[in-house]
Amino acid sequence: MPNFWTGFGRMMAGKPIYDPDDPDIKQYQTGEDPGSLNPSDQSAQPAAPIDPFAKVPGQPNANGIIKGREDTFPKLQIRRIDNHYRGDDVEVYFRIYNPTNIQLWIENIKVCGHERRIRDDLRPHQEQQYSVYNGHCMKSNREREVKIKFRTMDGDYFEIAFEINYRYLKEHDIYEFDRAEQHHAVRDTYESPF
Repeated sequence: MPNFWTGFGRMMAGKPIYDPDDPDIKQYQTGEDPGSLNPSDQSAQPAAPIDPFAKVPGQPNANGIIKGREDTFPKLQIRRIDNHYRGDDVEVYFRIYNPTNIQLWIENIKVCGHERRIRDDLRPHQEQQYSVYNGHCMKSNREREVKIKFRTMDGDYFEIAFEINYRYLKEHDIYEFDRAEQHHAVRDTYESPF
């Protein structure tokens, strides 16, 4: 019978907990004493523990993601930006779209130095609106970067960066969020952003 960690590793890898090559399984089936087995017989030795979180380089995981190959990483799109004004303040909403065939979990969004924790999932091909900024109207167009940290449901973490394009509203002397364009490749962060 395998020890707890060996059995747990097999279970996490989607394999049966009991392997017919385990020494005590063989003893049960054949009636042999496991101590009498030849120690050089590798099939009679307990299997090495399996790391359930190990990623095999160059091999796609269940979602088709291959570590190190950006063209296989999931992406998000900012399809629309809405600005809602209240006096000198503005609340900005992004409509974020998941163009992939896998469910994604949005952790947080950083807009112009302000981070907003989202913690919501997007099903494949779903679009959802999120409030991403609530503060003073922009008096300049210097702050342009948007970063979205997200993950797959099986724990692969990613970050995607966009650049904000502004529209200048001359009558109010402010800059309004106009659109967002992806300006870096999706980055595999390998761990939780928290």
